[in-house]
Amino acid sequence: LGSTERLQAPTCLIVVGGQSSKALPVADAIDRLEQVFAIGEMLEVSGRADHSAIRSGVNAARRAQADVVIAVGGGTTLDVGKATAALARDDDAEDVEGFQTGRHRVDPARALPWIAVPTTSGTGAESTNNAVIELGNERRSIRGIPPPKLIMADPALTDSLPFAPTAIAAVDALSQALEVLTSADASPIVQSLSIEASVSLIRGIQSLIAAGADVEPSVRDTLSWGSLLMGVAFAHARLGIPHALVHYCARFGLAHGHMVGILLPSAMRVQAGQPEASGRLKRLESRLPEVGDILEWLDCSVPRLLAIAGLATSLSEAHFGLEDLEWIVQAEMAHEPTFGIPEHRADRHELLDVLSGAF
Repeated sequence: LGSTERLQAPTCLIVVGGQSSKALPVADAIDRLEQVFAIGEMLEVSGRADHSAIRSGVNAARRAQADVVIAVGGGTTLDVGKATAALARDDDAEDVEGFQTGRHRVDPARALPWIAVPTTSGTGAESTNNAVIELGNERRSIRGIPPPKLIMADPALTDSLPFAPTAIAAVDALSQALEVLTSADASPIVQSLSIEASVSLIRGIQSLIAAGADVEPSVRDTLSWGSLLMGVAFAHARLGIPHALVHYCARFGLAHGHMVGILLPSAMRVQAGQPEASGRLKRLESRLPEVGDILEWLDCSVPRLLAIAGLATSLSEAHFGLEDLEWIVQAEMAHEPTFGIPEHRADRHELLDVLSGAF
């Protein structure tokens, strides 16, 4: 640069979680970001990734004439941030539903770049190309979002997270890692990433069970690393049955990751019914001789972790009725869920087997 030229910091919109931004490590991280970027506006997410939040983000980005969106928070905040980045310069941004239902598609060439700063270890939202947004009583994705320009995954940002959300994030991350591992779309490299992610997440969950409510920083390091690997793998494959059955979790008063955890053991038994999926799980078991049979470990350890966290360990304990299981199957069949190797459309009996096993 010449002596009279100066670098100009890009103008950014910071999207932050209303609760997580109050934690000291997260507040310090935001302060450091303010030393690097010109902060045009800051949008606080109240805990819901709905149409109102996306429109607020788009309007804030436009007012600030933002060059980049930085999302600092958990999965909900990251989803709002990346959806905002995807739609900020799109003429159809007001019609958020259209991007969920296929009426509109994200134009990567018009999307703002975005940076992910996750404060939880479980959703993989920092790596994936979709944003899960509320649509009535369900949640649907806006897909085709360009990947982040940078992921700043610092396990210290999760230090203030209480035990229950830490446990929920861990089982959600493990479920996604196992679903990707048993996906027909998973290449050998993606399978290897999923196995490494699962190893870290399982060891982290074992440490959570052993420690109870007192989570050591080293355990958070392990969970964060596993979650990051899972997110990268997830960006190149598809999920399976556990996540195919939780579109309506809010209708029943359950957090997304909590319902995933309840369904995980029975769902993986159904997915492991195919030889290729079972073989991939055996590869994971060879990396974890201390765990033994992965399906038996899930049956024992996931409910135990949820119980330690003071959370319901079954659908019946979460006040589901048998009629609710039938309703979920009928509602989810409309989404045409698929799984398996080779991939096939799930039938109602397979979905009901999962729900009944989790009941």
